[in-house]
Amino acid sequence: MTRNAEHLKSKTKQILTVDEAIANIKSPVSFWKKKLLQFLLPRARLGVGYREQTKSYAIKGGDFLRKGYNKLADLLVKEGYIPDKELIYFFTHEEIKILFKKRSAKLLNKAVRRRKIMPKMMQLQFPEINFGYPTPIDDNSHDTDLSTTMELKGMPVSHGIVRGRCRVVKSIDDASTIQVGEILVVKYTDIGWSPYFPLVSGLVTELGGLMSHGAVVAREYGLPCIVSVKMATTVFQTGDEVILNGTVGTIAKVEQPRSADSDAGSVVNNTTDGHSSEKTEDETSNG
Repeated sequence: MTRNAEHLKSKTKQILTVDEAIANIKSPVSFWKKKLLQFLLPRARLGVGYREQTKSYAIKGGDFLRKGYNKLADLLVKEGYIPDKELIYFFTHEEIKILFKKRSAKLLNKAVRRRKIMPKMMQLQFPEINFGYPTPIDDNSHDTDLSTTMELKGMPVSHGIVRGRCRVVKSIDDASTIQVGEILVVKYTDIGWSPYFPLVSGLVTELGGLMSHGAVVAREYGLPCIVSVKMATTVFQTGDEVILNGTVGTIAKVEQPRSADSDAGSVVNNTTDGHSSEKTEDETSNG
């Protein structure tokens, strides 16, 4: 069953030694692979710490700069250089330098145009790896394939199987629409999505890996989760009945519609042994 927040608070995380961690590997490991792991694991742990430290410095640095630009924007608005403070984020550094020297209607118009097209630009999708100038993915080129796609495969990062309705959310601004028991399908997650994990029964992301935010938090909550599922937010739509298999790494549409009385979370009995069991709301409340 999915663990709740109180269970997570009361549970003390045990840090294994290198030898203990290697001994807990379920797959067979040869002698030389064990030796290699003994060499790499301490360095990998140290690298993870450095990575988190770097992210912390980047966030603090970004916050420092943002506060400075906000203060600068207030002064520019007060002096009549720009109409509103949010517009400062649509200038380049060189343009701000020019704006200091003289008021420029041309630069203002350029910044306003950038802000106007930003929503459209935010909808563009790009390949994970680009060579040369990044070229957006043409959504129309996938229409034929997507209409017949019933199953997608990704990387399994948290075991378990669950069946239910999916909720496709393309922006955290729409996260308030998530209902209890739904299977969440998103492009990626970060710390801003954390409050919604206790609501969902499974997670699917288009981006991510074994140590990405969604994968780590899904394992903490015992949620079936697969990541790196290409086009998941396009193939699936909110309300689709799906089966998420976090053990083999697949999410599939259910061809036969279920009863209208069944709830989004009617089958949230997650297991880690590759099996799943189904219960209706009435059975759950009576049992």
